[in-house]
Formats: sequence, C-alpha cells, structure tokens
Amino acid sequence: MSSIDATCSCHLDFLINQFCIACDGSKIRNKDREATILRNRDRKLPTQIEYLEFDGGHCKQKYKSLTEDWRCPCCNRTKFQVLRWTMRFPKSPSRFEGWVVGLHTHHDHASDAYGGMYTLQGAAAARFAPVIICEQCNSADSSAKKKLRLPENFTFTPVEIKSFIYPTAHGWHIINYAVAQDVYRKFEASKL
Repeated sequence: MSSIDATCSCHLDFLINQFCIACDGSKIRNKDREATILRNRDRKLPTQIEYLEFDGGHCKQKYKSLTEDWRCPCCNRTKFQVLRWTMRFPKSPSRFEGWVVGLHTHHDHASDAYGGMYTLQGAAAARFAPVIICEQCNSADSSAKKKLRLPENFTFTPVEIKSFIYPTAHGWHIINYAVAQDVYRKFEASKL
C-alpha cells in the first residue's frame, strides 16, 4: 500500500493553528507523516538530570563546544530540545535504547573542492558560512534534495531549511517538500 492514499482526516493531533501538518492542507493522506506526528506525540522526554548527565554520545566534541544558550540555526531548538530517545545501533546485535544528539557542521557543498559547482575561477563562493546544526535539520536538507532530485552539490541554507520544516522538541521533523521545491526554484531563478 502506498504511503499516500485516501483523504486526510486532518485529525486534531495533526493540527497546528488549524493547519494540518499531516497533509499540508492538501487533504491527501500521507501515512508516513501521520506516523511521524504520532511518534512525536508519544516520544520520551528527558528529565533535567538525564540532560545534565548526557555527555554528547557520538558527537561529544561538538556537543561540549556548544554553550547552554545555543539553538540550532535552522529549527531553533535548544541544546536540551535536540536530545532524543532512540534505538542506538539498530542494525547491531548489541543495540539498545538511549539518548542521542546528532550534530553536523552544515556547509555549502557548492564550494566543496570535489563535486562543487565550478566557475572559470574555481569553486563557487559559498552561500553561507559553515555552522553546526542538529541532525534532524541536516537530515531534512538531505531528504528534500533526494526526494526532489536536486543536484548533489546544492545545499539549503539554514534559513531555507527553517522555512520547510515543522520541528518538534525531542522528536523528528516533518518536511514540507512543496516549500523546499519553491526555495530551490527561487535559487535557480536568482542565478539568471
């Protein structure tokens, strides 16, 4: 069965300010988005003690480098709010549930030495400076590029990512692919 079928119920669990984030107002049911929304609703929330005891996991150095008032420049979640309960090493026989924080240095792939957009003068100028963002925003960038079949060397800026996500503290983002497509169209039009 397709993840998109039937009519969206626009259930109260899916509404933000009377707008249905499960279907983006299209009335077309999307079971994947509904599942993410319900998973976010039922997510485990960390206590203050669990937060203070968390050492950063696999992102220890980046995590420790962030100040307590840091916020992801894309989704605006705090250092506390990016902490998420999930299955660690899900494909391993030694998997277990635990707290994680994913952090990435987000940079403009157009300026990469390999695979970037080149001009006669060399690599293209970056549209933004490298910045640490949360793994959900980094994933949203990648997911939007993949679903929309955008060039690998294109990277959404933090402000652009902010425009097409619905973030949830301690949870998973919902992506509005129509907005992401519009952002890319505007980027392409700006190059003309």
